[in-house]
Amino acid sequence: MTDPISYLHEDVALVSKEIYQVLKEINAPLLKFEEDFYTRFSIPLAVLEKSGFIKHETILASRIPAGTTLKDPSSVIYMCPLAENKAKMVEAIDLVDGCEPGVWIDGKTLSASLDLPDFVLNSIFKIYEAKGYGLVSKTINECKYLGKT
Repeated sequence: MTDPISYLHEDVALVSKEIYQVLKEINAPLLKFEEDFYTRFSIPLAVLEKSGFIKHETILASRIPAGTTLKDPSSVIYMCPLAENKAKMVEAIDLVDGCEPGVWIDGKTLSASLDLPDFVLNSIFKIYEAKGYGLVSKTINECKYLGKT
């Protein structure tokens, strides 16, 4: 995977590591941070939001977001190797890349075996689906990929 976001701001890598740590803890797309996080990283967070990689969930009359949602799968794929052993990511991508037509990959099982958040596997699946290589299950709370090519 290529790096889609580090050129945006010099602190993007640092803020991405912190975002990923929270993602790994809660394994969900809506992340909540302390006020200090939003203050320290206001510029790179604003750049990431303006570029469509994240979205702040706001509360009326509050300058601090209620949370931050990860919007673009490529940003998740960028964050993972910054904070994880890169071999985990390579293994996950290799498994998806080698998925035979008609074969399902269970992302929850794979994420448990690789010790990666489900959201990372689902992001890989979405990228491969966008390229036309397979399909991502649309069932709620499921993380599965069907090889197509």
